Amino acid sequence: MNILSEHLIKKGLVKQSEAEGCEAAYNSQSVQYPERGVTKSLGEIYLMKGLITEKELGDAFLRISKKTCVDLDNIKPDQKAAELIPEKAAYKYGMIAFCENDGQLFLAMKDVTDLTAIEKAAYYSRKKIKAYYCSPFSINRAILDIYGSKNTDQAISDMTALAGAYVVAEAADALSDDSGPTARFVDSILRRAVAEGASDVHIEAGEKDTVTRIRVDGVLRQLQRTPVNLHETVAARIKIMGNMDVSKKRIPQDGRVSMMIAGEQTDLRISTLPAVSGEKIVIRILRKEGVINDKHSLGLNGENLKAYDELLKNKSGMILIAGPTGSGKSTTMMTMIKQLNSSKVNIITLEDPVEYHIEGITQVQINEKTGLSFASALKAVLRQDPDIICVGEIRDSETARIAMRAAITGHLVISTLHTTDAALTIERLRDMGAEDYLIASSLKGVISQRLVRLLCTQCRKKDAEGRYYEAVGCIRCGKSGFMGRVGIFEIMRITDSLRSLIRNGADREKILNAARHEGFTRLKDCMEKILSTGLTSVSEAERTDIS
Repeated sequence: MNILSEHLIKKGLVKQSEAEGCEAAYNSQSVQYPERGVTKSLGEIYLMKGLITEKELGDAFLRISKKTCVDLDNIKPDQKAAELIPEKAAYKYGMIAFCENDGQLFLAMKDVTDLTAIEKAAYYSRKKIKAYYCSPFSINRAILDIYGSKNTDQAISDMTALAGAYVVAEAADALSDDSGPTARFVDSILRRAVAEGASDVHIEAGEKDTVTRIRVDGVLRQLQRTPVNLHETVAARIKIMGNMDVSKKRIPQDGRVSMMIAGEQTDLRISTLPAVSGEKIVIRILRKEGVINDKHSLGLNGENLKAYDELLKNKSGMILIAGPTGSGKSTTMMTMIKQLNSSKVNIITLEDPVEYHIEGITQVQINEKTGLSFASALKAVLRQDPDIICVGEIRDSETARIAMRAAITGHLVISTLHTTDAALTIERLRDMGAEDYLIASSLKGVISQRLVRLLCTQCRKKDAEGRYYEAVGCIRCGKSGFMGRVGIFEIMRITDSLRSLIRNGADREKILNAARHEGFTRLKDCMEKILSTGLTSVSEAERTDIS
């Protein structure tokens, strides 16, 4: 077993079985980034699985190797020193030279026990190596800053030189070249977006510039600006990647491609939209590794975790997940499906679109254009002997009625609904024409949720009153003041008393008061708790609009 795993087990940070699982994942990395041969380090795999923190990983390496550490968030690597290590080796081994002095090269590494990496650095630089530990996050950012910026600038320069050189008929052949300047430029955008943890990339032409923005933790931030005369070429390249028609610019198009980005298998869902200044392009980034959490990493704890577990014990009935767009409903739903998945049950999902593939379940792609709506697909699914049915979203009265009737005839139905809280979900079902008796008979529980950004622990500070923390912004968090998100939940289990109220037509307030009497915790109470512990800020609480 690896020395890192042995240390983590000895310190009680991970279990033997968890360590074996991480080592198996590390050793099975057979598919690498085609240009740079990047793989995840063992430490990164522990981090990805949420088993340890960056601080715990750093402490482990420092104790194991007796090396010191360096913080590249506050030290800008010297360009000349960094370029002594080839870009390919820097990406592959997760290392970057940050200083050179008297024949000695100072090397930041995400795994200071990797003797092969140190030997490679000495071979390439022809210098003695002094290695320092640095967090994987900081290493990846520094590599992108040093090599990525240089490559992006060079790609833009080459694209500018070739601008207008291709007519539409020739564009497909010219832009299909993966080593061409436009391909390199698009590749650099995607790598930077993945490194920043972005969920979406927006590329939009203006009058003078094309603005590229990325959505990180639910909020858009600018990545870069490029000359607008390059926009058409970039759009054509992205269309080719997504198997779309390059010549059609006046109609919306959708495409999809799967590729390796920074050593991670990633699906890209591409959408184009005609606009006055040029086509707007949005790329959804869907990571295949570590995308579906377990119930703990969702943010569930205490009474909410108990209520969640109780809901999943049901063999029939309906469980609804409520919240606005972008509140993490789909992630929670897929987490539940993953937990329920086994060879003993037949699980069928209806999704629009299917974003993540889960082994062992049947996933159906809804296609309204061909007549395969949620309602029609649900009717067909009921003839497939399902035990568990997952309906991506209840959008209309027909789907709601079919789903509820399936729930009272022996099936467990899990779905999502756009409402602001758990109690309001019942009113929404009524608005869709569902009868009170049907709601009362079918509904087992409602999970209402939001995604809340977490304050960056590197730069957060107390507010003027000293009661809460507020965002500041630093290099580590991209000047946003936040890093990562966590779910907050209110879970309303439909008890016999609540079922009786629903059946008798009780309004939202009566249902809510009865639920609170039985121990129901509201979203705003969960928000107050994480505010008091310094995990988020008052401004973030206001942004999520929890009342």
